Amino acid sequence: AALAWAIMSREVKGWLAIRATKVCRDYLRAAPYSLIEAHITEGFDKSFRWVRLLGFEPIGEAPYGIDGMRLFRFVFKG
Repeated sequence: AALAWAIMSREVKGWLAIRATKVCRDYLRAAPYSLIEAHITEGFDKSFRWVRLLGFEPIGEAPYGIDGMRLFRFVFKG
């Protein structure tokens, strides 16, 4: 199992964002893990959209978060 995370600059837009998404999705598909999760902070709408574009599906809330912050779990379905 693996936990995926990423930080992307606000400067990544247009064709560069599309290319970055394709490269990340291809990398995730080729990864040797049976389970890849991503945890997204509540209210971070851009991250919710991006993980879905990458091929992740929501599976509920994570059981923890910094200072009680709600985190939502996504699992990679490719």
